[in-house]
Amino acid sequence: RSRGLGDVYKRQGYVTWTLSVPSGKLTQTTYPFSVKVSYEYKTIAEGIVRVVELDYYRRTKDRGGAKSFSYTAGPLKVSLKVPNAIFSRGSSTKIPIMFEVINIGGGRTYGNKDEAETIDKISVSGEGINCIEEVTLASGQRALISCSIDVGETTQDYIDKDFRLTLDYYYVIEEPSSLS
Repeated sequence: RSRGLGDVYKRQGYVTWTLSVPSGKLTQTTYPFSVKVSYEYKTIAEGIVRVVELDYYRRTKDRGGAKSFSYTAGPLKVSLKVPNAIFSRGSSTKIPIMFEVINIGGGRTYGNKDEAETIDKISVSGEGINCIEEVTLASGQRALISCSIDVGETTQDYIDKDFRLTLDYYYVIEEPSSLS
């Protein structure tokens, strides 16, 4: 039987079941069952990416890139990849950035609570960055999220851009067991 444990950020709880073998049973029988825990989760990654102007790069060899990066602890590990953070002065530029998401929690993500058609789905939103709205973990394990930072027109040598990536999903862990 499923029991919700509430918002894991605000409270923790547990449920205990006591199972007994029917009385008068003369032969040993094994009863397989599984325990399934499902909870709503949010992973947040944030940081600062420095984008540099082409002439500034030529003078200083500063390629820009991630200046700071962190993400909340949980079943998904997030890493940041900035392939090229150089822009040309006087033109509006979008700098591509990528996030790699790896499932390290031993369960599966769902876009909607326990709906089979949403298995391995994650909703994506961003602040200070433009990203795709949904991603699917390949084999339930890994995904790349494509985003971009809009530099706009500027006369500055470099710009430090703050961003925040939010991943919304349900996380489900199921463990088989048996009772003899």
